[in-house]
Amino acid sequence: MRNLLSPLSALRYLAGTAAVLTVVTPLLEAQESIRPSLAGSMASEARRTAAPPFIYNLKAGPVIFDLNGSFDIEFNDNINLSENNRRADIILRPGLELNSLWQVTPINALRFDLGISYAAYLDHSRNNPDTILIAPNSQLSFDIFVGDFKINLHDRFSILQDPLDDISISNTEDFTRFQNDAGISVLWDLNDVKLVLGYDHYNFKAIGGDFNYLDRSEEQFSFSAAFRLSDVNTVGIDAGTALIDYDESFNNDGVTYQVGAFVESTLTNYLRLRLAVGYQGISFDTGASNGDSSDSSSPYAVLTLAHRLNPYVTETLTAGRETRLGLTTNSIDLTFARYTASWRLNPTITLNFDAFFEDADESGGFFSENAQRYGGGVSFDYRLTQKLVVGVRYQYILKDSDLDNRDYYQNRVGVHFNYNF
Repeated sequence: MRNLLSPLSALRYLAGTAAVLTVVTPLLEAQESIRPSLAGSMASEARRTAAPPFIYNLKAGPVIFDLNGSFDIEFNDNINLSENNRRADIILRPGLELNSLWQVTPINALRFDLGISYAAYLDHSRNNPDTILIAPNSQLSFDIFVGDFKINLHDRFSILQDPLDDISISNTEDFTRFQNDAGISVLWDLNDVKLVLGYDHYNFKAIGGDFNYLDRSEEQFSFSAAFRLSDVNTVGIDAGTALIDYDESFNNDGVTYQVGAFVESTLTNYLRLRLAVGYQGISFDTGASNGDSSDSSSPYAVLTLAHRLNPYVTETLTAGRETRLGLTTNSIDLTFARYTASWRLNPTITLNFDAFFEDADESGGFFSENAQRYGGGVSFDYRLTQKLVVGVRYQYILKDSDLDNRDYYQNRVGVHFNYNF
């Protein structure tokens, strides 16, 4: 492995960073863990009785489409998240996003959303994925309305690569994995009371050899009851459980459970709040190779505040604590805070800012780690034409670990082009 850039590579980096800066999607706007969403998040989505307005630019018979193309050029000064053996590269990321809707009947609709991209590394081509990458919001979803019931059949899928998506990873360039979440949710809408029952079969599959020990399936069950107290206040309960079955014996199989309450409130015309609190736990088998025999049992809490300061400035703050499955341990306790803000300076220029903090405490075993991460970014978007937007972004991330050789910092800069057909 090389510690220094070749002269040709160095010239490419200088030329690339002088001519183009990469826009990197804000880390925590779309951060993706190795676990699917908590049951409360799933149920909150299922409680929506109507789909959001669909803006389209293409039409084929009864099917409407929204098609967008993108191209990112990213300079990353530490692609392998290393403390002492940092590698830099320029990554080209062409992408295409398709959202489609077929209103099969006036009340039943089929939706297909797909975001695909590719990552081409100019200096470390061995990191080029062997497959296309698929965005986390890709899905096939069918809504069926029968009386007071809304039945949703769905298959949500993604192929992701970035090792930065999980705080437990260091000294790794490639964390390519396929995730699939197929299931059904049933919403019983009784006006001021909404009940949701859901089932999902979840699969995780590492692509490559380094993370095959994480391959697993889960059977997930969720329940939610929401009670509307007024036009601005809703309270309810969420509950869920999952059966975890790993393909290999490095991590322990287990059963997760959670139960809690939530409140959703429009505090003012400009401020919305969602608070979820409860109790969650995981009961694990023993005997796996990770050496971790501990169970997990702890409270959780997640607070989200969405604020519209004026017609031009919006901001969101999310903070909380929850337990997730670990990578090399049974579980990980994660405390986090995330802030995003957007300022529309005029009809063509938008300024965005994000910042975050994470504290992760792994449960035990041979590979237990306590780590903190800090970071943030700023981006500048300019609408060149009605269809073309150009964005410039900088992002910085720092990890501090209690284990040797697992600290790192990373700078990402670049430019992003997005074209709406």
